[in-house]
Parts: sequence; C-alpha cells; structure tokens
Amino acid sequence: MEHHDLTLRELKVLTLVARGHTAEEIGPILNIAPRTAAIHTQHVILKLGASNSSDAVAIAIREGLLVP
Repeated sequence: MEHHDLTLRELKVLTLVARGHTAEEIGPILNIAPRTAAIHTQHVILKLGASNSSDAVAIAIREGLLVP
C-alpha cells in the first residue's frame, strides 16, 4: 500500500497526533523542537491532502497507515 511518501518521523508524529498529543508535547517525546513537530504535522497534512490534523488522522486510519 502506498504511504504517500510519509517519512518514518512523519508517521511517528502522526501516531502521536492521533493519540491526542500537541506539537508542544510531541517535541520532547521525540526529542525534537515543538516547531519541528508542527512542521512534520503540516507536511503530513499536505501529503495526505487533508484539511487539518484531525482529517489527516482519519485519512491515515482509512488508508491503513494507522491502526485505530
């Protein structure tokens, strides 16, 4: 299955977004700056053609990128 060219880091960020974490929370979890986490989230949104992070999570689940 196509993964929309998401990087491993983008998938990790998306997984944490799906669990309800904010960029400020994701940063320390992945040992990156919160701004970097936000940028990864924006890249995921663009790559999935989503309108926001919630939409990106829904698309990812529907396409099998994330397991609910």
